Amino acid sequence: MGLIFLALSVPASLLLAAILTPTDPVLASDVQLDDPEREDKLKDKIRFSLTAEAGLNDGLAFPFTYLAVLVVQAGSFAAFNFGNWFWNTLLLKIAIGILVGILIGRFIGYILTHLKKWKGIQTYDGFLALSLTFAVYGISELVHGYGFMAVFFAGLSLRYSENVSGKYKKKMHDFNHEIERLLIVVWIILFGGTIMNGILDITDWKGILFSAAFVLILRPLAGMIALAGIKDSLKNKLAISFLGIRGVGSVFYLSWAFMQTDLFENKYELYSIAAYIILFSIILHGITAPSIINYFKKNPKKHKLGDF
Repeated sequence: MGLIFLALSVPASLLLAAILTPTDPVLASDVQLDDPEREDKLKDKIRFSLTAEAGLNDGLAFPFTYLAVLVVQAGSFAAFNFGNWFWNTLLLKIAIGILVGILIGRFIGYILTHLKKWKGIQTYDGFLALSLTFAVYGISELVHGYGFMAVFFAGLSLRYSENVSGKYKKKMHDFNHEIERLLIVVWIILFGGTIMNGILDITDWKGILFSAAFVLILRPLAGMIALAGIKDSLKNKLAISFLGIRGVGSVFYLSWAFMQTDLFENKYELYSIAAYIILFSIILHGITAPSIINYFKKNPKKHKLGDF
């Protein structure tokens, strides 16, 4: 669609596809997993799926953003070293990120459990959630892994660690929730500033039409295709496919790619298209997400929310 409808180059089309992958974990906080104690009482398949998607997409978008950068730097697919990208940039960096995240998550869980026994030190501070994020990201990047992937698996490992008390998990969750609320305010203000500065005026009607089609048609369709082999109700699949909220992740990857090289054409048009998609997503999903989640809360048995 980028090649034919938007008349973009192959590298620019690859980049657009890659940066539209991430589901924003901050803007999508209302449709993600609740605190651990409440989660144990009502396992919500939709929240679980959207949380997993938001965490994994941030890491999985990076190798394909790399792909677009490497292709435009090579000048053509013929000159592009696909083997190096596949084995190194895709598989190796993802594997390292996952391994680092799991190991550090389990190590922190072990320390939290035994530090009080060994030294009488009780470190039940919600700030650990934020400091752990930065530490895991930095360590993973240092050892040639994807930081976002490592952070997701570290959080997953720590969240489901049986050694860490449920009250402390709830404390970390509540701290993260407050930070997310603060980031929502900051992000919306900054995003509104870019709109006032005319970022939406750069693309033409084709970019606007593509943005609307992406949010309303392409994302839900891709979600339904991905869930085709899953035994679940149609309404569950439709909800999961529809609630793919876009946000700062797309802007981050787009900015990162442009920092690596100046060879991309239609740079500002890509920013404009991404801004339209984020704007449409914020409005549409912001209005509909609470009603959709509340509907499934009221009908847990009907839609098998506890059936994994």
